[in-house]
Amino acid sequence: MSSDLFSYEFSSIAYKHLRNTLESDHAEFKDGQLEAILSIVERRKKLLLVQRTGWGKSMVYFIATKILRDPDYYSLHLGIENKLPGPVLMISPLLSLMRNQILEGSSIIEIGRLDSTINKGERDSVEKKFLNSELDMLITTPEQLAKERFRNEILAPQSSNISLLIVDEAHCISDWGHDFRPDYMRIKSLLSGLPGQTPVIATTATANNRVVDDIKKQMGQSLEVSRGQLTRKSISLQAFDLPSPEERLALLVEIINRTKLSGIVYVSTISKVKTVTEWLKQNDIKAKPYSGDESNRDREQIEKEFLEDEIKVVVATKALGMGFNKLNLGFVIHYNTPQSPVDYYQQVGRAGRAIDKAYGICLLGAEDEIINKYFIENAFPRRQAFQSVVDSIEKANQPMSAYEIQFRCNISSGNLDKLLKIMGSLDSAPILNENNKWVRTTNPFKVNWEEVQEIEDKRILEWNKMKEYINSKSCLMKFLAKNLSDKEAEDCGRCSNCNPSSAFETKNKNLISKASKFLNREIINITPRKRWLQKNYVFNEWPQFVGNITDEHSLENGKALCLLSDPTYGRLILQGKRDQTFSDELIRASIDEVLKLDGWIEKQQITHVCCVPSTKSRNLVPEFAEKVSSKLNLPFVNCVIKTRDNKPQKTMENTFWQKRNLDGAFTVNASEIPNDSNFLLIDDIVDSRWTLTIIGALLKEAGAKKVFPFCLASQKVSE
Repeated sequence: MSSDLFSYEFSSIAYKHLRNTLESDHAEFKDGQLEAILSIVERRKKLLLVQRTGWGKSMVYFIATKILRDPDYYSLHLGIENKLPGPVLMISPLLSLMRNQILEGSSIIEIGRLDSTINKGERDSVEKKFLNSELDMLITTPEQLAKERFRNEILAPQSSNISLLIVDEAHCISDWGHDFRPDYMRIKSLLSGLPGQTPVIATTATANNRVVDDIKKQMGQSLEVSRGQLTRKSISLQAFDLPSPEERLALLVEIINRTKLSGIVYVSTISKVKTVTEWLKQNDIKAKPYSGDESNRDREQIEKEFLEDEIKVVVATKALGMGFNKLNLGFVIHYNTPQSPVDYYQQVGRAGRAIDKAYGICLLGAEDEIINKYFIENAFPRRQAFQSVVDSIEKANQPMSAYEIQFRCNISSGNLDKLLKIMGSLDSAPILNENNKWVRTTNPFKVNWEEVQEIEDKRILEWNKMKEYINSKSCLMKFLAKNLSDKEAEDCGRCSNCNPSSAFETKNKNLISKASKFLNREIINITPRKRWLQKNYVFNEWPQFVGNITDEHSLENGKALCLLSDPTYGRLILQGKRDQTFSDELIRASIDEVLKLDGWIEKQQITHVCCVPSTKSRNLVPEFAEKVSSKLNLPFVNCVIKTRDNKPQKTMENTFWQKRNLDGAFTVNASEIPNDSNFLLIDDIVDSRWTLTIIGALLKEAGAKKVFPFCLASQKVSE
């Protein structure tokens, strides 16, 4: 119904709310903001709003909510008398983003949130207010849409009354990438349950044409797209191809020390968060880590300290990104190159929101190819994994928990979680979750594998675009904008290609040398496993290995020389496995940089050396262990015996299969174990720690007092 039939003045009311919010009688909307508000509240459209970070997308939906929650809106614009306007529902992907939205919006509207971190009392209160239309806005995560209780008892009773649906950071809907959340697929079902006239707004700063097409597949082809110019004049971009980690670490210190303002250093993995944070601290830079390893409470505290300028640098994975709003952020440095232009722009766009000059600096490391291809190739579970899960549930002929499925299917817990959500959210779902157990439906299992392969191919192309960006000689901002389908992009005049004299350099050889020594001293810890499998999942070979791992069986804390993705030692380890002999350099590094460092061997009172045997590469690890023992002047005891062939542990994807693969594979010759001996147990690569855990327990049963594991490398790419 057209608003000119009634006296509801949308523009003047929108301006009133803007000026009240900003406490200014002369505040003006930015280009496109008022038009977006009117599209939602007056024309009740479905809108995809693509605007750069800091443009004010949140102001659009906060003011739209204020209008939609006004009873006069219903009576004057919609002609509905005595109706209490229903709440607005927002789907938001990150807790940090939700906290920021509540911080920004609470002065305008009343906001409640539902996510995995709030307690039962808070949840009950928020749910009651939502059901009684007492909240202006409910913010929740896509994962809540997967919960049967939330869908049936909270969402369904209000679905016909919801004033507006907001999908924030809508690029997360797009395909099976590194940050894809399968529960976003449920938005399609959510939309189908809302009245046709319910307005919808999806917002993002990073949507090229491919992403827009993906969003339309989920939200409908009637979705209108409002796209603004994505470039920001305050950001000066620079890019460096720096394979060596010591050069990248040195450059970080030089850039940060030359920049008065605070900033973010993004890295690709949790292990690198720890490394880079420690390096910056050693160079008197106040830095804190931010990743999945920190608790929600710790992350909240770090966000607060950072916003209040108590911290100079936050070293983060992409857990800190969307929606984090620090207006005076002076730099965003990527120690590792992200997977795509969409990923990169999303993060670098944090900088320069309310200051004249900020830096966006991207570094390409030697390990980035391995890490990004790992994420791309493992983003979507493989065909055989899907089939094995469907077959297992079908054969069981009874409901199965995820725990029970893992016991029967060789699939990791992360992939299983993703796989179950994907199958459970399909229109004709082949399996369904009932009371936290999965049951087979009569629907056939169908996945468009050609589409999955197309998506993976696109991700590879986008990764190649990022490598092209690093080595580009043209304007970096224009390069990014074009890859985000911004047709108005022009040369920026500020990046290191447009203005070469502005580029940072690494000239300090002493700093590079210091970084090299720091990296050589960085040790990867091997923490002991704490539990065997549950009793119901144990085979007969070792019936004593059940429940908690007690002191009589437990390993001590151990060490690894490096991550396998390490560009220096990782390369030497892989070369050694190919050549069937590990180099003298690896022996030297193992002894000088790990085993003898700070007198570790002496402090632990290690008396003997043994190793993990293998029927394949028969002499590789024993030969290495004997050389190490000789250099340490410790006796080598060849007491661990391989009793049967087993498949490579790296092919076992979850803890059941990793443990099962080793059942009966080893024994220990107790006659060769001296009394009160402390063993150094050597292997080349550690992943699940099951091999070390089992051999360590067998050594202790045979008479060893303590067992300390040492490995050349840790396998995990995504730590």
